[in-house]
Amino acid sequence: MTSIPISSLAKEESSIAALAAATRRHALLFADYFTQYAKVRIGYRGDFVVSLLTSFAATIFQIAFVVVLFEKRLSWAAGVSRKFCFFTVSR
Repeated sequence: MTSIPISSLAKEESSIAALAAATRRHALLFADYFTQYAKVRIGYRGDFVVSLLTSFAATIFQIAFVVVLFEKRLSWAAGVSRKFCFFTVSR
């Protein structure tokens, strides 16, 4: 049976401690990164919801305008087709 020198055991223990310290450091960095990522995603989600609601409201008002335009039977719009107006508004 071969005996392991004491100096190699000390090196092994210090390398295990160094590995544990590095792993802990990386875990803390990952936790900080994830926290920042979550904050940004929540901020963008709020922006997304607001932009979605404003876009939806604008589309409703545009379609309502076209419907009112055709209901009033304006003389200058008499030659314009309904499909063309909806196509123009939807762009």
